[in-house]
Amino acid sequence: MSLLRAPWLAAVGFSALFALGLGLRPAASAQDVSVKSTPVSGGVHLLVGVGGNVGVLCNDYGVLVVDDQMAPTEEPLLDAIDALSKAPWRFVLNTHHHGDHTGNNASFGARAPIVAHENARTRLTDPQRRNGPLVAPGVPVITYADGLALHFGDERVRVVHYANAHTDGDSVVYFERANVVHMGDLFFQGRFPFVDLDSGGSVAGVVRAVERVLAEIDDATKVIPGHGALATKRELAAYRDVLVDCLKLVGDAKAAKKSLATLKSERTLKKYESLAWEFVGEERFLETVARELGVE
Repeated sequence: MSLLRAPWLAAVGFSALFALGLGLRPAASAQDVSVKSTPVSGGVHLLVGVGGNVGVLCNDYGVLVVDDQMAPTEEPLLDAIDALSKAPWRFVLNTHHHGDHTGNNASFGARAPIVAHENARTRLTDPQRRNGPLVAPGVPVITYADGLALHFGDERVRVVHYANAHTDGDSVVYFERANVVHMGDLFFQGRFPFVDLDSGGSVAGVVRAVERVLAEIDDATKVIPGHGALATKRELAAYRDVLVDCLKLVGDAKAAKKSLATLKSERTLKKYESLAWEFVGEERFLETVARELGVE
């Protein structure tokens, strides 16, 4: 069973995922947490535990980590990374600000500088942030507006910002030599996405971002989603197609002057019911799309 779908996750992930509006139950031990490590390509590994998928690049230059899940995974996640390499940590990248991707920033930032988009840093340090603002060493110390490149031994790591997609501070990480891309939460494989409209996100923006990524990669590219199994360009394109269709279905209903209550009763997105999961069901995603398109 996927750890993301494990029944105890609702408790373990409360403090981070409640910030996403997921409304989970509090309290639980982290003793059941484990992390699975899978080699992807060219020194890049996928680590799956509790929260967003973690990417790790290991080579002679050192270790680079993309995202760091939630606080209960700190020890098993560190153990999994240390098992891959004893080389020095060089950078930790945050694909965006959500707690299920930045929950271990405090301990990871003590090992290496944290890199993130400037909007992600702003949200992580916001005094109104649930659970309080992050402070050093958990705060990104290197930020950018559009992107940057890291020359990491024999690998070139390109980090690109895609505006107003999952949030207003999303980045995609391209491992060019390995031909791997880490999408962050611009890609939820095999499930409805969570799109954080309150943090500058947009379903249409996710579509635009995914289309740009598709133009950058090829059929051999390994695609790490923010949540879900390792994927390919074909699966990323299929995800894009679903979002485009959902926008059309709700847009057509709006043109027909249907209310949100009618859309719910008619189950406008019923054809995609298999994409429902614990945190974003069919109706929740319908509400997101309807809100974005102004359906009341």
